[in-house]
Amino acid sequence: MPTDTNPERIVRLLEKNGEQLLTIESCTAGRMAATLSEVPGVSSHLVGSLVTYQNRSKAHWLGLDLAALDRSGAVSPEVALQMAERGLRQTPHASLALSITGHLGPNAPADLDGVAYATIAHRYEMRPPTTFKLDLRGKADSRIDRQLRATHLALGHLQKYLSRRLRVAKELATELSLDHWQQLLASELDAVGLGGPSMTEETITSRLIFPGSFNPLHQGHRQMIEAATTMTGQPVELLMSIDNVDKPSLTRSEVLRRVLQFAASHTTWVVKPARFWEWATIFPGATFVVGLDTLERIVSHRYASSRRDHEAHLQTIVEQGCQLLVFGRLHQGEFRSATQIKIPKVLRDRVHEIPEAAFRCDAQSRQLRSEPTLVGLTFPPALLQE
Repeated sequence: MPTDTNPERIVRLLEKNGEQLLTIESCTAGRMAATLSEVPGVSSHLVGSLVTYQNRSKAHWLGLDLAALDRSGAVSPEVALQMAERGLRQTPHASLALSITGHLGPNAPADLDGVAYATIAHRYEMRPPTTFKLDLRGKADSRIDRQLRATHLALGHLQKYLSRRLRVAKELATELSLDHWQQLLASELDAVGLGGPSMTEETITSRLIFPGSFNPLHQGHRQMIEAATTMTGQPVELLMSIDNVDKPSLTRSEVLRRVLQFAASHTTWVVKPARFWEWATIFPGATFVVGLDTLERIVSHRYASSRRDHEAHLQTIVEQGCQLLVFGRLHQGEFRSATQIKIPKVLRDRVHEIPEAAFRCDAQSRQLRSEPTLVGLTFPPALLQE
């Protein structure tokens, strides 16, 4: 076993991170799960293992294309990725998947002899899954030696991943400290940036900001972020408000829990105010990435004390130099866009519609929250007081 791979350490990290692990194994035939099962208490964090040794089991249990497997083989980064993603899809209470597929020999193709691919995929992480190529050859080179080496190399990558995720959580808890949280609640701070640069006048100008509750971050969010970045050439930063005009205010632990989904890849701004015009005063000159439902709330006067106040709020957005990049959505079976909404004259020049031909995704947070998939989205409790 590589000296940096320690099953006890892995189980402790699973516990600290609050993960539910699923292994999907081909060439290791269940050894990854068996190795972890030797550690007392692992049952609280090891969901189980799918041993998909044959191509037929990969097809029947995971839904992989059997003809493609038979034609191109089962040992590739693409197959490892599909195994991890399909395993998560079929196991709603798992938050984390580790898959592996490889050739142990002796009758493997020359370029794949002693080669394996392992993928780590997290259900609630903005970054795409990571796939590793493993070299299973060594001085002791029997099938069992290679199988053990594959097991320990893959678990070693899992250990590093869990250590890195815990480190990110610690950084978040430090950045959104209890002092900073209290200052936000008291309106002594406008915003706290998590994973990004300090907020100065220079860094705030011309930001591309995507506000949302992100509970959870779903495929629609990911596609909007990708499309906005492609269209503008700017990186997208996320915004999460503590207060909400329609829902209870968020706790610090809940904010950290949600931000952990994308902390490793995107800057997130945490603010207290719930209303769009208030965000415009905090981020002057920013372009806000919004869905059609958000635009409808912005132009509705029901969130203001009077129509006059509502008009003043819209004028504030304009005076602060903010723009709106609007994505359409499916509503009662029909795709609706910004052109179907009555937009006040003062705001029309600030609204930029993304046409359906350029973007369409029908996933909605409300639909995803109706499924039992949020159980694994946790923030390490021990870090909340630090």
